Amino acid sequence: MPRLLIGITLLCTLWGCVLPASVSEGDKSLAAGDPLQAIQLYQQALQETTDQGSRDTIDSKLEQAKQQYLQGQFAKADQMLAQAQSGRGAAVDQALILLRQSRQYDTKQGLLAARMQELEQERQQLEQEGASTKKQILEAIAGYDFARAQTLAAQALAISPGDKEAVRLQTAAVNLASIYANLSASVDQGNLAQAADAFTRLNAVAPAPLDPQKMPLRDKFVALLKRQLQNLKDTNRWSEAFSFLAMWKLPELEQELAQVRQQGVDYYVREAKNSLAQKNPHRAFLLAEKAMSIDDKRFDIFTLHKESRDQVDKALMRYIAVGTFDSPSTDPDAGRQFSDSLISHLYNMLPYGINILERDKIDVAMKEKQVGNQQLGDMLGVELVVTGTVSLFKVDQVLDKRNASVKLQTNQEVHENPAYQAMLRQYGPDEQTWPNVPPQTITRFQNQMVNYTKGTATLKGFSKVSVRIFDTKKGAISFVKDLEATVSENSEFQDEVAEAGIPYIPMKLPTETETKEVMRKQIINEIGKIVQSSFEAREQRFLNQARFFLERRETEQALTPLAEGLLYCQKDNLPVNNPALLEIRKLIDATLE
Repeated sequence: MPRLLIGITLLCTLWGCVLPASVSEGDKSLAAGDPLQAIQLYQQALQETTDQGSRDTIDSKLEQAKQQYLQGQFAKADQMLAQAQSGRGAAVDQALILLRQSRQYDTKQGLLAARMQELEQERQQLEQEGASTKKQILEAIAGYDFARAQTLAAQALAISPGDKEAVRLQTAAVNLASIYANLSASVDQGNLAQAADAFTRLNAVAPAPLDPQKMPLRDKFVALLKRQLQNLKDTNRWSEAFSFLAMWKLPELEQELAQVRQQGVDYYVREAKNSLAQKNPHRAFLLAEKAMSIDDKRFDIFTLHKESRDQVDKALMRYIAVGTFDSPSTDPDAGRQFSDSLISHLYNMLPYGINILERDKIDVAMKEKQVGNQQLGDMLGVELVVTGTVSLFKVDQVLDKRNASVKLQTNQEVHENPAYQAMLRQYGPDEQTWPNVPPQTITRFQNQMVNYTKGTATLKGFSKVSVRIFDTKKGAISFVKDLEATVSENSEFQDEVAEAGIPYIPMKLPTETETKEVMRKQIINEIGKIVQSSFEAREQRFLNQARFFLERRETEQALTPLAEGLLYCQKDNLPVNNPALLEIRKLIDATLE
């Protein structure tokens, strides 16, 4: 290569062309193994000459330098591919990134483009292999061959370590293998509940629902189910038997499923009707729920479920009373306004089943009939009585008004200039003889002082409310507190003096009504939090009541909070995976069946 460059330079000398000095520097860089520096020098030389012969010579040198540079880049790319330890696909991507950075140095023959095309084709082939492997992983999982799925996932990641889908499938295959081992152990131990739970978890982890008919343990599981099915029937655990049978959807279980559906529904309907006849709507509701879970299309079940649910819903209702708050003498309507605002606030925030009695009924009972909080609770069936006194509800406004003044130029007058007159008297009318010529006239301005008003306005609101909450079940005051709220606003103001460039600044303060509303909301929010705390997490309260009765082996009594807790969760639209709801359902199954 150096000899070729020397020859080209010699020919150019013989022909009489003069090359820029940067060409010689480029030759030296290329000979020293720095083709990139040579490229930059040759490109500089092309800009320094317009002679076509010289440009052809330099262009030839530039092509040689580009070829040498690209050969070095190709060698680096080949080394990346040869040393790849984290997957061929990642190495191909890295090599492509390296070569893309050299696009500006491609030769006229497209040497770089050809090499990149080869790598692009290899990458496409690897992507096709990865897609095919992931398809095989899904097929292996569908066939319950979780070990093969793990092997295939490892192969896919060997091709492309950063493939998120392959990582997800590998994780799923590992988890599925572990769960399936638990399923197999549960079947061997004859534990139907654990086996069914394991199969449910299998489907939750699997990328797609698993077909139970393809499960290798199918025959063993069916045999176990049939052995235990009779025990479930004998103990009237029909909903459990139905859920086990319905889960698998196997042809050999269809007859058993139809039989369990018919016998189970008949049993639950019969027991629910008996419970209603015995004035036990809570038990009837739970039995109707069981019947609905097996067959929700029968009209008699729907009617029975609705009747029992309505009675449980009525028992689920709880009531609170909010009396008219006492008012300060300066604002006789403040107490009523606080009470009305509190009622509206509580209505929007309290959970299902908590109702607020009309304020008028409470006022009549407390004032006209002269009853106390305890008698009010007994008379109206309320659990909490909220009363209060508005001792302070006031808004003050203070104006710090100041007078200011500004000097304005009102008009102007033209007068003879005394200096000009003096020069005229001293030197005569020929201004050319004057040492300096002042103006003949001067302008005098007349000023006027204009007064305007400016200042600061301050608005302050003060509110104090004493709140009392009486718990009728405990027969005592459960909460007493003085709640306070304050508001403070400031605003500057001033008159406009347009001639002096003084802008008008209006007073911007909230009205008295707006200020009182802000304070009222602050206090109402505090009272609302206190009242809400008495009814928060109702599902957990029902669960705790049921556990209390069950610990005392009072099974029938436990059905009341269980039924109300279940209906509350349904009415309040709690998520199906709510921990308290899940535990309530477990206790219903254990207690009812």
